[in-house]
Formats: sequence, C-alpha cells, structure tokens
Amino acid sequence: MLETQAVLELQKVKETLAEHALLDFTKKRILDLTYSHDYYQIEEELAKTNEALTLCNAYGRCPISYIHDLRVIVARASKASLLSCEDLYRVASQATGIEQLKAFAHNFTGQAFPHCLYYFDGLLALKALQKKIEKCISPNFDLYDKASAKLAKIRQELRDKDQEIHKILDRIVRQKSSYLSDTIVTLRNDRLVVPVKANYKYSFGGIIHDESASQQTVYIEPEATILLNAQMASLRLQEVQEIERILRELSKAVSLEGETLLNNQILIEEIDFLFAKGSYGRALVASVAKLSKEQVIL
Repeated sequence: MLETQAVLELQKVKETLAEHALLDFTKKRILDLTYSHDYYQIEEELAKTNEALTLCNAYGRCPISYIHDLRVIVARASKASLLSCEDLYRVASQATGIEQLKAFAHNFTGQAFPHCLYYFDGLLALKALQKKIEKCISPNFDLYDKASAKLAKIRQELRDKDQEIHKILDRIVRQKSSYLSDTIVTLRNDRLVVPVKANYKYSFGGIIHDESASQQTVYIEPEATILLNAQMASLRLQEVQEIERILRELSKAVSLEGETLLNNQILIEEIDFLFAKGSYGRALVASVAKLSKEQVIL
C-alpha cells in the first residue's frame, strides 16, 4: 500500500487538491483522505466529481465565504455555556454564506446535477437566528447599546456619570494645579484619580489609591467624585450582568438550532470538497476517469 502511494504520489496530489479547497476543515479532510476499494463508492464519487468539474467549467468555482467551523461553538452552546460575541457572530454569518451558495446554485437548478443539487437544496439559512444575533452584535464583535432597552439605559447613565466626573476633575486640576505633580487624570482601581504631590496627600482630601515608584506622587480620588465613582462602579456591574443575560439568551437560541447548524456545515464541507476537485480538474484541463471491473486500462 505504501509503495503504491509513493508511485502515485498520493500525498502530493492531496496537498495540491487541498489548495483548491476554501475552508480549513475541508483542507484537513482532503489531507486525511485514504484509498477506497469499494467499486460502487468510487463510481458515485466519480459521478459527483464529474458534476463539479462540469459546473466549474460552466460557471467557475463555487464561492464560499462567511463560513466558519461551528462544531465547537455548537457543542458549547448545547452544554449551556456562554458564547462570546465573536462566537455568536460567526454563527450568524453562516446564513449569509448559505444565501451566497443558494444564489450560485440557481445557475443550474433543474439541470442534471443530482448530487450537487442534493447538497445545495439541503442547506437552510437560519435568517431568524441571524437577525436576532445581528440586532445585538456588531461586525466588530461588540454588543450594541440597542441590544436591550436596559443595556441602552445603563450605558447612557455611564456616559452621563463619566462626563460629570470629568467636569469635576477638570475643575479640580485647574483650581488645585499647585498640589499636582501632573495635570493628567488617570485610572487606578477602576477609579478616576489625579496625581498629587506626596507632601499634599493628607491635605488634598480624598481616597489614596496608589503611589508612584519614587513615592513622590500619590493618586487620589477627590472627595467630590467618590459618590459618582461608586455609582459608576454599580452601573458597570449592572452592565456586565445585562450583557451576560443577553449572551445567555442568544447562546440558548444557538443551542436550539444546533442540529441544523451542524447539518449545514456538513453539506457546505461536501460542496467545498466537490468543487475543490472540480477546480483542480479544471486547472489540469482533466477528464473524469472511467471505471471498469476488469483489470484493464481504458
């Protein structure tokens, strides 16, 4: 067997074929391919390859984009794990990829390509799930304020409090500049603080959160902002809790559609595999081999 593989340069063929696949999980499948001695299986695979080659010659390589490997994501969702914004957006993008594939298949719908059409027709674009996710999550994997009315309210309050704190700190910096080692407001322990000269640390007023390595500067949260900073901390906690609630709701929605998502991925992998072979054949200006049960070369 190994000698036959060496003569046929099977590994080299697989590596070249893998270059024509568009998805990483299809490439892995190709590199893991082994021989088959089943006449009818080989006959069917050649028929599929012939369809893909014919379609590649007629319409070009089947476009595949917006598709990600969702197996781990769906498995985590099925165990009630909390999916990240990036995970959820990857799930949503599958519907866009499927619509693209469906549009390509429209070129030959009704024609004699039963194997290829079987895979294309089996795809289900989960538009409702996509809409639900994309309403909440941006292409940069951030949660929109509009993801929920409560989140929008919390974030607006955070912006208002932050603006109020900065106004107070700007006034303090102007009025007490002689107490400060610098005029830059910074963050310590999630609190906005000002850098105060060490010899004024007890007379300045406020809570000391840190000091410089030289011990010449202490970072103080002024008394005037303590309550506002505490309110900010409370709002941030509420924000985290609301984000978790939203992500958990979306994760549950993914788990409910897990079977369809995985079935779509299986079909997309088959399509990518077929068109990788078709693309490779087109590049070689090749024809599909003919089988014979006799041990002769046709």
